[in-house]
Amino acid sequence: AVLNELGIQNVEAVVVDYGAMIPGLLAGRFDMVAAGLYIKPERCQAVVFSEPDVCDAEAFAVKAGNPKGLNNYA
Repeated sequence: AVLNELGIQNVEAVVVDYGAMIPGLLAGRFDMVAAGLYIKPERCQAVVFSEPDVCDAEAFAVKAGNPKGLNNYA
C-alpha cells in the first residue's frame, strides 16, 4: 500500500539470508529491505531506517520457580 501511494507499481521480492540484507542494499542488489531488523548503532551508520513498526524484546521460559537458576542464554 505504501509503495502504491508512492507510485511504485512493480515490486519484485528477493529472498536473502538475514546477514545479507544490509550488504545487498548497500551493493545495489535491491532498493529496500522489508523485513524486521534490529536497529543497532552500526546499522544506522550504514542505512536509513523507517519508523519502527514493531518493538520486541528477547526472553526465554523456564520451569516454575526457575529450579536451575537460569538468568541468561549462555
